[in-house]
Amino acid sequence: MPVQIGQPEPGCNDPVGLMTACHRRIERFLKTLRMAGKLAGERDLLKEELEAIGRSLTYFRNAAPKHTEDEEHDLFPALLKKQPDVGTSVDNLQSDHARANVLHARVDAIGLKWIEDRRISPEALKEFVDATDQLDVLYTAHIKHEETEVFPRASNALNDAELEAIGRNMAARRGVEFIPKN
Repeated sequence: MPVQIGQPEPGCNDPVGLMTACHRRIERFLKTLRMAGKLAGERDLLKEELEAIGRSLTYFRNAAPKHTEDEEHDLFPALLKKQPDVGTSVDNLQSDHARANVLHARVDAIGLKWIEDRRISPEALKEFVDATDQLDVLYTAHIKHEETEVFPRASNALNDAELEAIGRNMAARRGVEFIPKN
């Protein structure tokens, strides 16, 4: 039997829990990118550090968009049906997603060139740091709002069947089997 240290990560059968866990990954991978920008201002990065940038860019390019789709295609519409008064809040969060996408595209382009060249120009580094700083400000407020306002409202407003439907869509989006709660 495998040994479990700490709590297991929520699965698709706990969609709000999984979205919250995704926020922790967003914070962790963004922290890696921001740290890389700070270190690059002092010295060339080591191979392992460049690989960490690559993993972070891959996360934001491949996994994070699924999180956005989870919210925009499933959670937000389900919540709006039950509580239409969250419309302005949802609009603002979707605007955040659009702004984050633009910033991530720039970070990705600069980061991939950085990894390929194993160096970054001072101009590109300034742009990388500026974009990751903007992402940090955006995500700090965005995540706080979702976790203190939107997610609790969704957890209270949506019934088990609605949450399961969201979870099934999340599993399909990730190409994994949905395992219902027992």
